[in-house]
Amino acid sequence: MKNNDLFIEERRRKIIELVNKQQRVTVDQLVKELSFSPATIRNDLKYLENKELLRRTHGGAIPFKKREINIGENLRAKTAKNQDKKIEIGKKAATLVDDNSTIAIDAGSTTFRFAKELVDKKNLTILTNDLQIAVYLDNHTNFDIFFAGGKIEKKLNCCYGSSAINQIKDIYIDKCFMSAESFDVKKGFFTPNLSESDWKINLLKVSDYKVMLIDSSKIGQTSFKRFAKLENFNCMIMDKQVQDKIIEEIQLENPDIKVIV
Repeated sequence: MKNNDLFIEERRRKIIELVNKQQRVTVDQLVKELSFSPATIRNDLKYLENKELLRRTHGGAIPFKKREINIGENLRAKTAKNQDKKIEIGKKAATLVDDNSTIAIDAGSTTFRFAKELVDKKNLTILTNDLQIAVYLDNHTNFDIFFAGGKIEKKLNCCYGSSAINQIKDIYIDKCFMSAESFDVKKGFFTPNLSESDWKINLLKVSDYKVMLIDSSKIGQTSFKRFAKLENFNCMIMDKQVQDKIIEEIQLENPDIKVIV
């Protein structure tokens, strides 16, 4: 079979093999190797990049490798990590929830553990942008659940974007329970996602009492976008493994914040 007769799948598989073998290839190299036009090769590279099978570069491609910086994880990976810490934090946070109140629960694996601790509460009104949280509480409670809809973030089961933000502009939240991807005492709370950052900033604006839920593994790190500083929160809940030095630094930075460990 001539190269020009290759099926699309075979051609793309050949591209992946060449990229992985040579570590870097150019469009010109692929044109010569496969005997297809530059436009066809560029379309193949775009398709393969969208499938996370390679990364396009200027004039070519390199193998796909997950970045070694904090760029976030999908829902399954997040849920599997530090379960004991998240359960501990969730139980503590649930003690702050009063019956007959209106609360917001931010998307996240730690906040999901918190949501599961609320089933014995009474007459709650809950706003969330997390599909997993909304479905769980709808199935296990009689609470009034409001879901802030919008663009669903792939593999994260939650919504961000202008549609979700517009839905919360004129509401009032008694207590907001939020999570973060990373935290630095001096710099604040971070997320790798710009849309997620905008959602969090706007959720804080409509909330009276703000609670941060974060496990000790995320402390001392930063990510792409800061959405808040310590001064923006009334309470911070962490697991028992957090260092005493960190607690002291937090209280020095914001003497008014309530720290629960």
